Amino acid sequence: MSYVRAIIVVSAAVAAVANEKAKETTGHDADLKAWTVPLSPTGALPATHYWCNWQFTPGWWDKLNVLFAAQPPAERTKIQVFKLSDPDPAIATPRPEEILAQLGLKTIQPAV
Repeated sequence: MSYVRAIIVVSAAVAAVANEKAKETTGHDADLKAWTVPLSPTGALPATHYWCNWQFTPGWWDKLNVLFAAQPPAERTKIQVFKLSDPDPAIATPRPEEILAQLGLKTIQPAV
């Protein structure tokens, strides 16, 4: 089976709904935390976006695309999907840091 890897960035406004939809689609409670990596233009709070780096079976990839296509156009603009060149994150392109730079976002580091 050939897997698909994607980095998906959602605006903070739709992160909770995206997590719920992920669980509805897969049936896995763990997917309620798919979008929990906080991002912002400065790398500081508050988070403006969240991202996940997800590997899909072809069937789940198709379901995800149907789910996104069913969203109202205004909501689809809050979701950025980047299909990577390879399912292996060690060699896949574009790299996460390239995607974040393209979007003008940085990971928010947890307080120590």
